[in-house]
Amino acid sequence: MNVPFINPRNVLASFVVLVLLVSSISSIYLSHRLSSNNDLSNIQNIQSGYRLLFNQKLDILEDELSFFTSRNYQFKELDESLIAGKFVFNISTRTENGIEVKDKLLWRKTEENFNLPPNLFKNSLIVLFEASKKFLGRPLYGPSYRFEENNNGLPIIYSVKLDENTHSTFTIWLNLDGFVEYINSEYNKNFKDGAKIELVKNNEPKHIFTIDRIPSITLNLLSEKSNHYFNIFNNRIYYNTVLVALLNVVILTLVYFSIKRSFNRLNLENFKYISFWNQEIQDKISSVRELSSSLSHELNQPLAACEILLSTLKSEVSKSDPNSEKIKDVSNKIADQLDRCTRIIQSMNTSGRGFDLHPQSYYLEDLFKGLMPLIELQAEKYGFKINLEINKKFKLSVDKTAFEQILLNVSRNALEAMSENHESDNILRIFADLKSSQKAPLFNEKLKIVVSDSGLGIPRELNEHIFEPFVSNKKDGVGLGLNIVKSLVERSKGKIYHAANSRGGCDFTIELPVMS
Repeated sequence: MNVPFINPRNVLASFVVLVLLVSSISSIYLSHRLSSNNDLSNIQNIQSGYRLLFNQKLDILEDELSFFTSRNYQFKELDESLIAGKFVFNISTRTENGIEVKDKLLWRKTEENFNLPPNLFKNSLIVLFEASKKFLGRPLYGPSYRFEENNNGLPIIYSVKLDENTHSTFTIWLNLDGFVEYINSEYNKNFKDGAKIELVKNNEPKHIFTIDRIPSITLNLLSEKSNHYFNIFNNRIYYNTVLVALLNVVILTLVYFSIKRSFNRLNLENFKYISFWNQEIQDKISSVRELSSSLSHELNQPLAACEILLSTLKSEVSKSDPNSEKIKDVSNKIADQLDRCTRIIQSMNTSGRGFDLHPQSYYLEDLFKGLMPLIELQAEKYGFKINLEINKKFKLSVDKTAFEQILLNVSRNALEAMSENHESDNILRIFADLKSSQKAPLFNEKLKIVVSDSGLGIPRELNEHIFEPFVSNKKDGVGLGLNIVKSLVERSKGKIYHAANSRGGCDFTIELPVMS
C-alpha cells in the first residue's frame, strides 16, 4: 500500500498562513468593535450637547416669558414686539377669584381659528392650572398636542397672584416644531458636525432621548457624523475596518508568496532548520501578542479615570447653575489622563517591548500629590477610604509615568481584592519611609513603599508565580499587571515583594533607591 507523500514545506507554509489569517480576522473584528464603540460615544456626546442647548434656550425663554407675564396681565392688548421670535403662536389667560372664572384669548399668531384640544387634554391642563397656583411664577410644562395646522404645540403654564383671592393663569403655546428647528440651527452653528434632531413620530428611531424638563416629548437623533462609515444592507461598514482589512490582505499576500518562494529553495536535507524558523515565527507572534496585551492593560488605568471624570463633568454641566471652576478642574484632569495615554503609546512605539524610562529628580511628596487623586478615584468606585502616611523629605530619581503605573496597578489590585471580601474594613493603607531605622538618607539607601489591603490574600498555589505573565486569580484578569509592575520596578533599580498581613489581606512592598 502506497502512502501519499506530504511535503513538509507545504504543511509549514499553510500553518503560518493560517496563523496570520486568524490574526488578521481578529484585528478586523477588534477594529470594527472599536469604531462601533467610538460611534456610540459620539452619538451620546451629541445627545448631551443637545440636552445642554435645550436647557439653555428654555432658561432664556422662561426668563423672557416670565417678564412678559409679570408686566402685561393688567393690560387689555399686548405689545407684539415682546413675544416676536419666541416661537409662541397662542396666549390665553384664565382669571379666578374663587367665585367666577374668566377665560380670555390674549394673542394668536394668525387669524385662523384656534381649535382647542379635546376634553381629555383640557382636564390635564386644569390639573396644571391648580399646580401652578402653588408654584407662583414658576413655569410648568404640559403634554404636547398636535393641532390641525400640522404643528406640535406645548403648553407652558404660569400663575400670577393679583390679590389675596384672585389668580391669573397664563397658557402660552410654544411651537415645538419651530423651536426644535431653532435648536438644530443653533447646535450646528457651534459644532458644525451635521447633526439633526426631530420630534419622535410613528417611525422607529434608533437614537431617541428625552429632555428632563419636558418629559412629555421624545427626540430622535436623525443624523450624526457619517464621514467615517458607509451603509451596506443597513449595516455600518467603517472606513477604518476596510483599511485594516485591505492592509491584512496585502500583508497576507506578500507573506504567502515570500514563504512560498523561500521554501522552494529548500530541500529535505536541510529541513531540520525549518523547526527553528517556525519557532522564531511563533516567538515574534507571541511578542506581538504580549505587547498588545501590555498596551491594553496600561491604557486601562487612565481610560478608567477618564470615564469617572467624564461622569462628574456630565453631572456638573447638566446643572442649572454649573460651577465653571469645577468644570475647568475636571477638564484639566481629563487632559492629564489623555496625555498619560499618549506618553504610554509613545513609549511602547519607541521601545517595542515596554516603557523607555526617563528618570528625573522628584520629591516623594510631589509624586504622591499628582498620584493620590487617581487612587482616590479608584477607591471611590468601591466606597473605600485611603490612609496615606509618607515621609515627605526624600528625593527619588524615577520616571514619573512608570512610578504612577506601578502604584496605580498595585492599588487597583488591592482595592479589587478588598471588594471581594465582604467582611473587610474599608481602608486601603499606603505608607512610605526608609527601609532601615535610620532617618537620614544614606548612599544606596532604599525607600520602602507599602500598599496594604484587607482582602482575601493570594492563594497558596499562586504565591510563587504571582509576578509571572498571564498568571491571575481573577475571572476576567489577563495576568499582566503585576508582571509589568515588576519589570518597571526592576528597571528603576528597585525590587518588589509581597507578604500576608494581620488583617487577612496582603502587603505589597516596593523598594526604590533614594537620592543622597
